[in-house]
Formats: sequence, C-alpha cells, structure tokens
Amino acid sequence: MVAVPLPKGDFVPHPQGQHDGIIFEVEVRLNEATQYGPKNRVILKIESATKMENDNGDPILDDEGRERGYVIWDWLTVARKQGSRFRDRREAVLGRALSEGEAKADEMDPVEEFQGKSISYVVKHAPGKEAGQVYANIQAMWLSTTPSNDPSEPASADFQKQIKALEKKVGLTKAQVKGVREKYLKTDSLEVSFEEAGIYMDALKEQLPQDDTSEDDDLPF
Repeated sequence: MVAVPLPKGDFVPHPQGQHDGIIFEVEVRLNEATQYGPKNRVILKIESATKMENDNGDPILDDEGRERGYVIWDWLTVARKQGSRFRDRREAVLGRALSEGEAKADEMDPVEEFQGKSISYVVKHAPGKEAGQVYANIQAMWLSTTPSNDPSEPASADFQKQIKALEKKVGLTKAQVKGVREKYLKTDSLEVSFEEAGIYMDALKEQLPQDDTSEDDDLPF
C-alpha cells in the first residue's frame, strides 16, 4: 500500500454582512433523499460583487484572468407556505408578495424566476461541527435596485408586510408584538435595516408551531 497525502482544504467562507451579487445558476434537485424523506430542493448559486483577495491583498483571478467574487449557495426546500424560506426567497426576488394565483399555482419555474437576478443579501456566520470550521448562511435577501453597501438601509414595505404576516401566524397579540419587537429590534417600529429585519424574521420563525414550520413539498416543476 502506498500512502498518498491529501491536500488540506483552503476554502474561505463568504464574508459576513451586507453584499450585492447575482444569482448566476439555479440547480433543481427533485426527490432528493433527506433525513425527512424525499424532498424537492432548489439551490441558488450566487456570486458576490465582493471580490476575493489573497493574503497580500491582491485580487484572486479565475482561469480567464477576471477577478473572482465570493460564491455562496442558498439551499432551499420547495414550499408554498407563507413564512417558509422558499416562499420568502420568491417574494424577495420578485420584489413583492406572491399574488393569489402564484401562491396557489401547481407549479413554477425556479430557473426562470431566480436565475440572473441582481440581489442584495445579508450573510451570517455560524460555527461548524469541527474546530475552526465556519458556515456562511444567507440571513436575508431582497431584489437589488441600486447597489448599496450601507448596512443601515431600511427594510422595504414588502419586507415589513412579511414580518407582520409572521407575527400574526405566531399568534402574537397587539401587546405581545410590541414586547417581542423590542426584545429583538430594541424598538417596536419596523423602520429598521434589512439586516435587523432578517434577524427578527428568523426569531419569529423559531416561534412558529412545529406543524406550521414543516416544509410543503407538493409543488412540482
């Protein structure tokens, strides 16, 4: 037996914070095996306008000599329920809530709907299972109209509607809404940044009843 040393990975996670980018590819995986049974999944592959640099601060180039942007994949389980990440992403790239017809449709084309869209998004890091391992996850996403690097950019009216719908689904009373918002946002107003709104939406989703958070995978392509 000849032992061959394996190279160590040099993967650099996508930086945290707010970024602009483009969905350059959409991968569809039908009936993919998961611990919860077969699921229809969609992967949004995003290249950031934030360019990669080496340890010397020089740009990292691709095989054609172009500067490389960071790439991040957004893994989504197909679902139609309001509050699901898949529906959130659909409404984000459309820049509006789904119409009644779109919400009740038997099918949709994820490539047509997502691919090529210019977006802004917020990335948050989470520790991996191994020491020093870091996962980069997209916490919030919205359609980019004008490039912005301002992390305090206010959440859109559509984003605020999504939050109010989640609050209602959680079953919060008017008094509870005020208290919960102040806990996560330090204010009872939704005039907050996209990053803050995304954090609050994640907190609300964790409070949804278990049967409401189950993914709805009956949407064929």
